[in-house]
Amino acid sequence: MSTGFEIKLQWPHVHDITDQVVYHEADLPAGIPETNNVRGQAWVANEHWGHTFVVTVQLWLQGPMGNIRGYREQSFTLAPGKFELMRAEPVVLDLPGRWRLQGRYLYDQWDWNRSWDAIDCMAINHSLTLTSQNGGTIHAFADGGEITVGPGQTRTIDVSRGSTVSLQAAAGSGYKFRRWTGQPINGETSTMVQFAMMANYSITASWDEEVVGPGALEGYVVKHGTGSPIAGATVKSGVYSATTNSAGYYKITGIPAGSYTFTYSASGYWSEQRGVLIQSDWTTQLDVALKEVDNGNGNGNGNGNGEENGEILKYVLIAGGVVLGAVLIRQIAGRR
Repeated sequence: MSTGFEIKLQWPHVHDITDQVVYHEADLPAGIPETNNVRGQAWVANEHWGHTFVVTVQLWLQGPMGNIRGYREQSFTLAPGKFELMRAEPVVLDLPGRWRLQGRYLYDQWDWNRSWDAIDCMAINHSLTLTSQNGGTIHAFADGGEITVGPGQTRTIDVSRGSTVSLQAAAGSGYKFRRWTGQPINGETSTMVQFAMMANYSITASWDEEVVGPGALEGYVVKHGTGSPIAGATVKSGVYSATTNSAGYYKITGIPAGSYTFTYSASGYWSEQRGVLIQSDWTTQLDVALKEVDNGNGNGNGNGNGEENGEILKYVLIAGGVVLGAVLIRQIAGRR
């Protein structure tokens, strides 16, 4: 009786007949990438012509760190002169170094254990190709580093197998993020993708040109202190202007996004200026209270520069410009 294995890998054939008589060394390769699948099959035969045997076969690969891949166990009932094949499932080798083929054959009181240097696994990196279309920027975080792909650029980087890669897409001025294309995709409109680098990937971040609409400015112009509406007040900044209606309301549309200084004025009132940030597709609200101009009869209540009725220091001068004295004059004004 003899039992044996014929183990077939992708490139070499590891051939060992374990009857301790015939042994063929494996034609080992220099090494394979760690993503390679290893396939094999066990050939078990009974060459004894007088007896039927029940043989249990165990087969597996053991890695350089002691990890095991592709363990398979099967029992065969072999009549005289019969043989069978035990097919092994594909095994992915994911650690670099020398992997050993382990075999064990159990029959009655017999227990054979054999091992062979089966295959050398090489550590390799995978490539990640990132393309930024139009006006956006991609930030890739992998292996403890950051890679930036600017608008319209394509970069290919090596990333270690199994490492976690995070990609973030940021739209540029005038563009809005649309989607990721390629594999993997984490939602059509997601700006963040995270995945384990198990293969080569090509990923494109796409942006649509953003149609930027103008903004608007609206509000009420009222009388300081009373809140009464001021009709006919003018609100103006360059070519953009409006006149308030009877309710003191105004609205200016079609203003491109940006910073502006608007002047608020009305007859009989001090003018006021306001800095305004206009945003695209947005109406900014701004109400302004104007102060009446002092008409000399004590009815004025301000000077237009934010000063309330109060103490004004005036100087009395004589010839030669020498200050003889200062007179503190309190404005007598009605306060509302």
